[in-house]
This record gives sequence, structure tokens and C-alpha cells, in this order.
Amino acid sequence: MFSGISPFAFVFGFLLVAFGWNGHAAVAQVTVASSASHGEAPVETVPEILKQNWEGTIEASSFQEFAALVRKKFGLNLYLHPSAIADCDFDNQELALHGHSMKLGKSLELMLDQFEADYLVDDQVVKIVSQEVVGESQFLTRRIVDFRPLIKEAMQDRLGLYSNDKEPPQAWEISMIVEEELIELIQQTVDPDSWDGRNGNGTIASLNGVFVILQTRRGHESVERLLRDLTERLTK
Repeated sequence: MFSGISPFAFVFGFLLVAFGWNGHAAVAQVTVASSASHGEAPVETVPEILKQNWEGTIEASSFQEFAALVRKKFGLNLYLHPSAIADCDFDNQELALHGHSMKLGKSLELMLDQFEADYLVDDQVVKIVSQEVVGESQFLTRRIVDFRPLIKEAMQDRLGLYSNDKEPPQAWEISMIVEEELIELIQQTVDPDSWDGRNGNGTIASLNGVFVILQTRRGHESVERLLRDLTERLTK
């Protein structure tokens, strides 16, 4: 049935289909232009909306006021998970938020930090949860991150170390060593207590330079920043 297809190609193809070719967990879509005629409204993913700039001054004195501004300006609803209702005093605590021209996601993060809450994107909803539970398995998302360009650069540096060896390691052996070192580096530098085996629920596995990572939203963002920083350093 699978004649002519290598085991690696089959497994890798399965991963891409299972988790999404673009390397991200499934994301929600919302209509952001309600004034357009039915069936013609432009559709954007929630992560794209969260990256939009909030132009002008941002002022809010309560969560309800902030949520109303987000709904009016971006067409995005914020859902309070029961954990946030129980652990975060949204009704009584005043909010001190004053900013200018920042991304929506960053303003949301700054606002929620004041209530010891966090947000995640889950099935067409921006869900607000307590920071006490955000690391639980039910709130983690899975992403595929391509580390192959970085591993290739790191391998070039390693190959020079073995240039005088009579029996230098094979390229695939060096690649595996680099992958293992990257996994260890990520687990040591990205919220170390959040990983499985270290009091957390996050997981990380690799297949030929492609990493499958289960983490919180902030954990994924930290991994992506680490990847960018390492790539810039090695390609200088």
C-alpha cells in the first residue's frame, strides 16, 4: 500500500497532517468586519487579531470596560473560564491600564497580569484563565516548530571540531547530539518547572529537526524567541 514511501516520509507526513502544515495548533477564526454584506466579511485568525496594533491611547479602569473596548474595536469576545471567576477578583478590583499603540495581545497580557490571570486561544474563543491553572494539561496547546535550519548551522560548527579525527562521527549522529542539546537548552531556559518530569505538564519531542512541543501560550512564545535569537547568533 505504501510502496516507494520511506518510513521517515510517512511518519513526517502524518505529523504534518495531524498537527497542521503551518506548524501551529489549530486557531480560531472570527469575523472582524460586521459591516460587510453576509458571506463577504473578511476573516482573520485570532492570533492575527492579537498581533494588531491598538492605535491611540488605551485606558480602562475595569476588566469589563477593557473587554467592551476589545469587542468594539476588534470584534473579539473574551470568555471568562470558571477558574478565572473563582480565583481572580474581576468584579471588585480596579484596573490601572494606560498605554499607547501597543499590540492587542500585549495589552491583554498586561491587563490580566494585574488580576493574576492569563489568556489562551481555544476553539474560536480567547479564554481567560487563572494563572494558577494555566499550566494544567487541559490548557496546553501543541505546536510544531522547525529547528532544521538552526541545527544545520550548528552542525557546520561541530563538523570543524572533528576535522582531524580518523573516524569522525556521521552527520546523522551529530544531528542527534545537537537535537538533544537543544531540547535540554529549551527545558532549562523556558520556564524550567513547566516541563514533564520537572513538576509540569509540558512535553517536547523531535523528529529529524522538527520539534513537537506541548506548552502554554507564553511557553510557546518563549521557545520561538529562543529559536530566533539562536538563529541570529549562529548566522552572524
